[in-house]
Amino acid sequence: MRKLIIASTLLFILTNCILIVIADYDQVDRITYVDELDYAKVMDVRENLMQDGILTHAASEPIYFDSDLGSFEGFLVEKGASVEVGDPLYVYSVANYDQTFRKLTSEIDRLNDEINALDMIIMEMESYRIPNNGDSTQVTFSDEENEYEFDIPNEGQIETEFEKEQFILQKESELASKEAELSSLQNQLAELESTGESITVESPVAGVISQLSTSLEDPLLTVSSLELQAYGELPEEQHPLVKEGMKTQVITETEAGTLEGTVSDVSTVPENGSLETNSNYPVNVAFNENADTSLLSPGYHVALDITLKESLDATVLKEHQIFNQNVWKLTDIGTIEFTPIETGIHGEPWVEIIDGLEAGDYVAYDPVERFRNQTTFITSLEPEKLAWYVIQPENITWRKYLSMGLMVR
Repeated sequence: MRKLIIASTLLFILTNCILIVIADYDQVDRITYVDELDYAKVMDVRENLMQDGILTHAASEPIYFDSDLGSFEGFLVEKGASVEVGDPLYVYSVANYDQTFRKLTSEIDRLNDEINALDMIIMEMESYRIPNNGDSTQVTFSDEENEYEFDIPNEGQIETEFEKEQFILQKESELASKEAELSSLQNQLAELESTGESITVESPVAGVISQLSTSLEDPLLTVSSLELQAYGELPEEQHPLVKEGMKTQVITETEAGTLEGTVSDVSTVPENGSLETNSNYPVNVAFNENADTSLLSPGYHVALDITLKESLDATVLKEHQIFNQNVWKLTDIGTIEFTPIETGIHGEPWVEIIDGLEAGDYVAYDPVERFRNQTTFITSLEPEKLAWYVIQPENITWRKYLSMGLMVR
């Protein structure tokens, strides 16, 4: 009987030990220790492309001399000189009065027709009211030589009004150029009728004389605008990514710092096409109107930071906190869950979260190899963040927590 009691007692103790070990093992398996965690933030995120660039004149106007009209007498400007619209550039002697007269009057008539057509196009577009419905509308204007199509998309009233204004501004710029050319030809005709033998050719644009041919080869001279632009080249793999209108930061090494601009033109023709080398495509960046370029000059080297995609007030995480389109999300009930997400823009080091996570949600990212899905998580104790006055003996209701502990046990 004594031996039976001893054996039963030992068996009871052994059974309890086994149960305790199993219980402890299960408890460990149900807990995930989290060392590093963070929360989803809200910020503007963008995907960008960096490229080298150089500052150039925004526009250049070549000026030619037709030797059939007469003999060149001399330049009235020097290279590097600044000129305004109507300033004299060079003088030539007329070889045949009647031929030159007919040529000038013909050019004047042509310009008058083009100016009238542009005036009509601008007036019609200014009076045109864009419909509020969602239907796409196409408006067509035409003159004697050209037909202009203005396709109004269905994205909304604000965007189409902007396109309308851009169209009008473009035509007004063309109109100003035509009017300046007309004024120059009218002055040449008046001078021809007055002297009968010489004509002074005037500048059709304002700018600086950037090229002058003393050998009288065409172009005789070039007037470049005072406005600057940034010029760069895109390799083949980058060319499809860049579109007109993309925001661009022009980073200079001067006191001007970084200036804002916009991609104004992406060429579809490579600068140098060859079987032996990769093709590069020219890209131009226009400075914004409020950009101060007074400290800059043509030839300065810059860096172009082109924004390919942008999302404002996006929910973001850092790249190393995402694991194959999933995150370890910490829930409000104290568990850790392996949660799938949908990502958007990847702008180092931030990644846009489109779906699966909201701003303020916490995620864990280390030690990821020890994380267990849908288990209770615990974090490391950070004593420096504790409010020590809370755990002073006089502030703790020992009897309450002792009773709770005994009840749990």
